[in-house]
Amino acid sequence: MKIINLNHNFSTTRKLTSDPLQYPILYPPNLERKGEGGLRSQGYFKQSYDEASGLSDNLPLPLVTIITVVFNGEKHLEQTIQSVINQTYDNVEYIVIDGGSTDGTVDIIRKYENQIDYWVSEPDGGLYHAINKGITLCMGRLVGIIHAGDNYTLEAIVEVVEAYLKKTSAALFIGDCQCLFRDNYNWYIRSGNLGPLPYKTLPHPSTFVSLEIYKKYGAFETSFKIASDYEFFCRCFAQSVEFIYINKTIAIMMNPGISNNYYMTAKEELMVRMRYLPKLLAIIIFLRSCLTITGHKALEYLGLWYLIEAKRHGSIG
Repeated sequence: MKIINLNHNFSTTRKLTSDPLQYPILYPPNLERKGEGGLRSQGYFKQSYDEASGLSDNLPLPLVTIITVVFNGEKHLEQTIQSVINQTYDNVEYIVIDGGSTDGTVDIIRKYENQIDYWVSEPDGGLYHAINKGITLCMGRLVGIIHAGDNYTLEAIVEVVEAYLKKTSAALFIGDCQCLFRDNYNWYIRSGNLGPLPYKTLPHPSTFVSLEIYKKYGAFETSFKIASDYEFFCRCFAQSVEFIYINKTIAIMMNPGISNNYYMTAKEELMVRMRYLPKLLAIIIFLRSCLTITGHKALEYLGLWYLIEAKRHGSIG
């Protein structure tokens, strides 16, 4: 098989082939589709390579798929795309699912479609439905999900693959995530350490999942608007899936998005905990969360909210 290097400057254009592979190349036709494209539509494909390939100092070179979901994200999408295509890792597949944006989002996607494996713009059923669409198109052995406005650190995928190659079974790999406070000035580090599960969730931008896990235990429940990633983590935890902590910051979350609706988040997290925790404990955690949220809103009004968040998360900068 001939390996094609279209452009050595980008992580998504270094290890390609023109040989068609047996997996869904494009998403099924949709009359409401506004556009689609990318390297797959141009006849370029990707796969994982083993030690015998000689492509990476006699080490395996697993394909890593990154999915970005976006809707009307023209202000932040480009920096997210750049954080993916500028990764130092050599074998990255990039899928962008747009929900039928009405701003300049699609123009930005088209600008980078020679570095994106596949993109599509069409109405969908919301955030988690869009993510699931991307997962059905994955060919990578590892899958990362990074929303518009969030970014990876330069060697994030290298760090994850190093951890992945030390394992012999499917797992979740979670690093630390640098998060921006709502004051848009101060930062804190949200740990990817497993400790809080199943009582609290983990940072999704710094999470990578073996594709085998999605195939075995399912993807994201579309009945949730905010907490489906938390439900997925709890589902995997309940099935004794291994969580591997990477003690490095590998993602940066600039915008909390819909999860910034704290009361809605608390309600959905209650629904998740009612499945995976004793019901009384789930209710107690919910009531405590509501009291905490109300207190934080009062502190935010006084200009002190971010200090409390720094104490909760352990750092500030």
